[in-house]
Parts: sequence; C-alpha cells; structure tokens
Amino acid sequence: MSRHRVFVYGSCVSRDTFEHLDPDRFELVQYVARQSALSAYTRPVTLVDPPRLDSPFQQRMVSGDFASSLQTLVPEAAHQTDVVLVDLVDERLGAYVLPDGSVVTRSTELVGSGAEHHLPAGSQHLPFGSEQHYQYWVQGIAAVGALVRQHMPHAAVLLLDVPWAERSEAGAATPSSYGTEAREANALFGRYTAAAAQALDATRVALDPEDVVSSPAHPWGDAPFHYAAGVYRRLADLVVGAVGTRQVLSSERDRRSPATGRLADGPNFLILGAHRSGTAWLQERLNDHDDVFVAPSTAATVLTSAEKIADPAERRAYARVFDGAAKARLRGQRSHLFFWPVADGPFGRGRDDSAAIARDHLPEDTRYLLSLRDPVSRAISAYWQSVAMGAVPPTTSLFAAGSLRGILGVGFYRQLHRHWATTVGEDRISVLLYDDLASDPATYLDAAFDALGLPAAGRPALDAASSSPVNRNTSARLMRSAAPFSPAELQILVELYRPDIEYVESLTGRDLTSWRDVDHLAEINR
Repeated sequence: MSRHRVFVYGSCVSRDTFEHLDPDRFELVQYVARQSALSAYTRPVTLVDPPRLDSPFQQRMVSGDFASSLQTLVPEAAHQTDVVLVDLVDERLGAYVLPDGSVVTRSTELVGSGAEHHLPAGSQHLPFGSEQHYQYWVQGIAAVGALVRQHMPHAAVLLLDVPWAERSEAGAATPSSYGTEAREANALFGRYTAAAAQALDATRVALDPEDVVSSPAHPWGDAPFHYAAGVYRRLADLVVGAVGTRQVLSSERDRRSPATGRLADGPNFLILGAHRSGTAWLQERLNDHDDVFVAPSTAATVLTSAEKIADPAERRAYARVFDGAAKARLRGQRSHLFFWPVADGPFGRGRDDSAAIARDHLPEDTRYLLSLRDPVSRAISAYWQSVAMGAVPPTTSLFAAGSLRGILGVGFYRQLHRHWATTVGEDRISVLLYDDLASDPATYLDAAFDALGLPAAGRPALDAASSSPVNRNTSARLMRSAAPFSPAELQILVELYRPDIEYVESLTGRDLTSWRDVDHLAEINR
C-alpha cells in the first residue's frame, strides 16, 4: 500500500503530530516553519539579511521566511503531496512590516538572535491578535489557500485546532510564552483558526481544552503548546481518520443563473463599480448624451440576484425600465454591487455572481466599464460614508468594520477583475482610473465614450457644475477631516492592497506609485 505524502506548514505542533503517525502509511515531503502567512504572501525580504544561527534547521527555516519560500515550495512539492498539515502556533508573536512592504515573521529565532533590533528604520511590528494584524493576516492566509488549491487541488488540507494547555500532565500551571498565558492565547487564536479553516478549505482536527496537557519534559522545553505524548497520539489518530474519510470537493459555490434566456431590450453595457470611485458621476454624464440611457441604479437588483433574474415577473418589470429608451443606441446599468466578491470571506459575505448573470442574460457584445480608485482612499471613503449613514458606529475602527458593506473587500481588485475577465472576457472590460477623473474629467469621460464606441461628434461638453465629482455627503467629509487616519494605519492598508495595486499597474500600464505613497494618501484623505 502506498504511503500518504505529507506537506507540513506550521510549528512543532504539526511536526510532532506527524512523528506519531505510522511511518509505513505516512511520509514527510516538506516542512515549512517559522513563516507567517503574512510573510508567505508578500515579497521576499531584500532590505536586510536573515540572522546567522547555529542550528542548520533554524537557519533554513528563518532564511525561508525571509525568502517567502512557501510560494515556491508548494508548486515544487505539488505532484508528490497528498496531505497538507497546518497549524498556526508560529503566528503567535506577530510580524514586522518593512518599509518596502516585505514582511518578516517575529519568530523566536528573530527575537533570540537580537535581529529584530536591526531591522530597517520604519519597520512596524504588528502584534498577534491586534485588529491591524488580523485584517492584514486574513488576506495572507487567503493567498496561501489560493496557492494550495491551485497547485494541490486533490490534497486533503488538515488544520490542527489544538488549544494551548493550561495544565501540565502533572497538574501544574503551564508557563506563559513571551508573556502570553494559555487562556489568553486560546481567546486570540479563535478567529484566526476560523479564518484559516475557511481560507484553506480545511478539515479541522480539533481537541477540547480539557483533553490537552503539556509535558515539562518535552524535547523543546516547557511550553503550553509542547504537549504530552498522549495528546500527539490522539491527534495522530484524528489525522488518520480525517485522511481516510475526507472527500475532496470543490469549495466554489455553483452560482450559475438558470437558463432563462437573454433579456430583450435591456442593457448592453454595465458600469461595474468600484464603489466610491466616481461611478455616480459617470452615470450622470453618460446620461447627458442623446444616444445613451443609463437606468437608475435602484433597478439593478435583477442583475445582482440569481433568484430575481429567474423570475419572469421581475424580468418583465425590469424590461419596463427601458421602455423610454428605445431610441438610445446604448442602454446601461450601474451598480456598485456588480463588482463584489462572490464567495464568503473574512471581509464579508459574498453575493450572487453578477458576472455569470451578465454572461448568461445580457447580449454577447455587452461592454463593461470599470472605474478604479486607489484602494486605500476608496476604503476610507466607504468607511466614512457608512459611518455617516449610521451603518457603522463612529466608535468602530475601519479595521473592525472591514467586513461590513464591502469596506475592505471591494478593494481586492486583482481577484474581482480576474473573475469578471474570465467570466465575460477581458477584452470587453475597459478600466478607467479615478485619478484621471480627479485631474482631467473631460479626458476621463472621453475614455468612457471611446470604450462604448461613441464618436466624438455629439458628445456633450462639461459645464462648470458637472466638471468634477463632488462628495455629496457633507457629514462624511467633515468626519473624515476631523479624524484623519494615521500614517501607520495608511501603511497597513497599502500593504494589504499592494498586490492589487501592482495588478492594476500591469493591467493599465500606468505608474501608480502615488497609490503606495503614504504621505500622498495622508494628504488627499484629510
């Protein structure tokens, strides 16, 4: 009988559990430790060298952390991996974000060697359990999950969900770890474990707190996560059971619309979003053209709901919205809910797949306009709008409110654009930049007209009242001015969205350095 080949990504908890598996049935193909999901997800560290360590194993792990090695080790081991075994203990000391956006895990080796005191000036420590760390980390673990699913789609992913022991096998209280007691750590790890299980599409291998005790005689020393041998044997039994029963299923929800036919005389172009990126202004200006009709955004729900698009009465009611637009060559619809995550995630609940609805129910030559704003300013604008509307309490931070109303989730442009591009065709999506709207509205509007194929003749001129977008929500504008975001908060948002900013640069061929410039972002968001 062939052996199950195991890729371990985690701490000694996973490694020691593996050691209690039957070697005739399980073999280790790779072990990655001391590497936070934040480090694994971001660029390799080039601003500083890893510390020199006496232990070859520790040196290899810490050097791998600086190199963000998980990004290459997963593809390399993909063809020989049946099981991915994960735990989160190595996240416990947080991470450092360096000035260039790279990340170093605050490992015991980084602390013990003194290397954390020699990181570049401007490096910021994100403590484990802080809201900033969590919001940034969930994006990292989501990227790790995508990496594993891409390269190891048939592997069983198992997440060890083991509480820190409050007592040793002799009944004594366990020591703290870097000032953190077991009870405190268990409270902090709860939401991280839940987010990891979802992001990795993992089967949890869990024990209850009363089932775990530590061993002061553990080879790696006395700690609340260095368990007694009986705990590892129990975990090993659970791993065997999970591997034997787990059915590998696709985690992507099937959101395809029912085949109810294409809408007659409905929209032939959509303004997808993004939310807080000038699309209301764009709708108004396009409607000034004699050959264009853009339906009220309130009518768009039929294109954002699989249930409504399948309802004949809803379809008839929607068709009536366009009854007065028979002479308009271009009929449009705007909704910021078009450009929205489909799957549930740590930044909020997903919505029905508008891209699939558009593909199946709109004309095959439908055009799509997508206006993108720097994601940091967009998130800040969405946050203050939500506060002003009473949807978010003013005492709730942006990071704590990040899962509400698309405040953070809509800024992951790479994921959202790729989904629309693969669903309807990238060549049918025209990307506009809010920067151009702010600096030269006429050029921005001309780009939209060009994308829709409207000739220069007949385009309405902009007057003084309509020449630039205005934040109509005075309350939101005043609150933003009274409580500006700190440079540290802006830097966290920049790092959160750095891959998305780089993606838009590649997509448009534009230099978007200003989207990463904290000083510039602080200035425009006052």
